[in-house]
Amino acid sequence: MERRKVFVEIYGVYKLNYATLDNHFARRVICGSCGSPFGRKVWNSTNEIHRRSVWICNKRYVVKGEKGCQNRHIDDKVLYQTFINIFNAIIENKDYFIY
Repeated sequence: MERRKVFVEIYGVYKLNYATLDNHFARRVICGSCGSPFGRKVWNSTNEIHRRSVWICNKRYVVKGEKGCQNRHIDDKVLYQTFINIFNAIIENKDYFIY
């Protein structure tokens, strides 16, 4: 609980329980450039063929039409695959991570 409290104070994330079954990384992916949480967006939501989910820094477009944070988006599939790869690496090297 203390670790979560410090996390909230550092990053200003106040809805840690916001994640749902559809959105596991909500407010947990933090921008390396500005420190703001990433949010999940759907691009081309009206066109099934071109629809894709991406994660974008929440400060990227604070003012419509003007770029704020210069960090790029992350494709949903890339984020999930990266998480799986890191999780598997931790499991394979659990002796290193467990004292």
